[in-house]
Amino acid sequence: MGTSCLPINDGAATPFVSPVGVVDVKLAIHPKPGAYEKMSDEKTVLTAEEAAALLRVSSKTVLSLARSGALPGEKVGRAWRFLRKDVLAYVGGTLERGVRR
Repeated sequence: MGTSCLPINDGAATPFVSPVGVVDVKLAIHPKPGAYEKMSDEKTVLTAEEAAALLRVSSKTVLSLARSGALPGEKVGRAWRFLRKDVLAYVGGTLERGVRR
């Protein structure tokens, strides 16, 4: 019986010696570059701190705007989440005020 070892992903089938024998395996440990689709700005979700950094205000200001309905956001548990497009629309003045989703 051979000793156990972990296969190395070099893109080719690598023999793997296990207690039960030799097995040919090919692992994809790391996805190919560009394999993941980047999330569009429309779907990007921000925390209160990230929204505050984008607006260059304090997180307290962001939370106050969210509670008043001026900045659309949703509570997830105890934390607020905001869509990046809504934060940009707010600062750009194109957001319909008082409309909550």
